[in-house]
Amino acid sequence: GNIDSLLNVLKTAKDSSRASTLVATASYYAQNGNEEALSYIDELKKYVDKSKSKYFNARWLQVNGIYFYYKHELDKCISNYEKAVVLFTELNDKKELGRTLNNLGLALQEAGKADASLNFYNQAIKIRREIKDSVGLARTLNNLGMAYMELGKFNLSIDALQQSIVLDEKNNNVKGI
Repeated sequence: GNIDSLLNVLKTAKDSSRASTLVATASYYAQNGNEEALSYIDELKKYVDKSKSKYFNARWLQVNGIYFYYKHELDKCISNYEKAVVLFTELNDKKELGRTLNNLGLALQEAGKADASLNFYNQAIKIRREIKDSVGLARTLNNLGMAYMELGKFNLSIDALQQSIVLDEKNNNVKGI
């Protein structure tokens, strides 16, 4: 599958293409809560330190956030995402900024701070609409709907979830529905 081809690319990839592959590989393992992610995260950090790349530093923070989210170390997760948001904002990388704001909202919600998550979901929604990221937008609207539900704001929840479903249908995203 996907991880096999990533591991294959890592055998020969150099410099920024290697760093991109490290991000993808670390993310894959991190999303499965797998300790295997750590060696790729560490190698990515070495690349960041050597290259002084702000972009890959932001991606490194983002992958750390993913790793700590799945380890339920939410304070560390939130801290990494907050730092990544600053860097993606400075870089004007709206796609990654939208993704990270969404993930920050999720981490806050998971930490029992659904009210605080709303701000980040709404920022992510604004960006994802602006860059026409309809798959990401559907995901964030779904998260916003769940946060509103948790807060007992059922009309707002239904509205966000319905918008998410409409987008998922347009995108043929069966998994989202």
